[in-house]
Amino acid sequence: MNFKRVVDHCVKHKFLSPHFDKFSFLGDALQNRIEQEWIRSNVTQNSNALLINREPILNQINVELVNLFLNAQSLMGSCSSLSLASITSVEKNSRAIEDVTSLSDLIEALPQTHLNLCTLTQPAHKNDEFIRLQKTRRHWWKSYLQQPVLFNTTSSASLHETFVEQKIEFGSPALGLESFEVLKIYKPDVFADLQLNEEIKKSLMVKFQRKSSYPYLITSQVKLELAVCFFLTDAYFTRNKASVLSLHKSLAPYAVGFVVEGSPTRMIELEDLRRLMSLEFKQSRISVLPLSAPWTIAQCDARGMPYLIYLSDSTLEQGICGLRSRDTTLQEQVHVSDVVERLKKFLV
Repeated sequence: MNFKRVVDHCVKHKFLSPHFDKFSFLGDALQNRIEQEWIRSNVTQNSNALLINREPILNQINVELVNLFLNAQSLMGSCSSLSLASITSVEKNSRAIEDVTSLSDLIEALPQTHLNLCTLTQPAHKNDEFIRLQKTRRHWWKSYLQQPVLFNTTSSASLHETFVEQKIEFGSPALGLESFEVLKIYKPDVFADLQLNEEIKKSLMVKFQRKSSYPYLITSQVKLELAVCFFLTDAYFTRNKASVLSLHKSLAPYAVGFVVEGSPTRMIELEDLRRLMSLEFKQSRISVLPLSAPWTIAQCDARGMPYLIYLSDSTLEQGICGLRSRDTTLQEQVHVSDVVERLKKFLV
């Protein structure tokens, strides 16, 4: 895949700024979508997980992290494992550049945000928990991909990190050596190395094989900007000599747009219908392209919008609109009263 073509497409269609030092409007929206999906998967759907403030604490193993876990345990009670999630911005001097020739140039120019997940688990459950996390995270990435072949996993015993027992990296041949997520399991000795007072030590210790032991710590860290680049690379392809983005429906900045066909004679009524349908989509938490946005059909495809709704004079007369899928480019006839419920099955 030609990385330069992907970058040029993203600049042209407002996913990436012309100076490559930040994401543009649609790139920011895609980044927010990925962040929301990550929270939904790791926090909302996990009864033993808490989202904490955006602080750098979860980027490092220290006394503050231990205190966070102990405070969380006092709120949630004892359980086999407990997870803390956070989103942190890494201080970095992002810089505008004239051109990029490789992914490393782009990543160097962009800001850096981490999605952090730390799980404290008892020694008896550490293997099961680590395997479960690997499967969950692998499935999470693959569920949004158009080209699963671009996703790969590597496993290694970390030789350079004293307390790391095993490390799993998720990456892509399209991104070279860069990994967009790293999973680690830390030996209990990592806590023994901290300067913990006796009260904290006692609270942290768990029973294992009739002895007191420190728990195991399992971490996951996602490089968010790199994840955005990965999903854009995965979604990019050429159809009929036109470049398009086939972003997953849950990640597309806008899921639905409206097109008024032909030269309607009842434009005021059609505009009222558009506003009413747009409001219904918003109430169903489906993102709709603003009615004032002058996007063409080609631009909607290029920017990854999954569905378009076609309205015309006949829609007012018969109640039938056209529903077009970006992926198939086919249009079906649907009654206007059924469109929202139909798309909710695919988008919510």
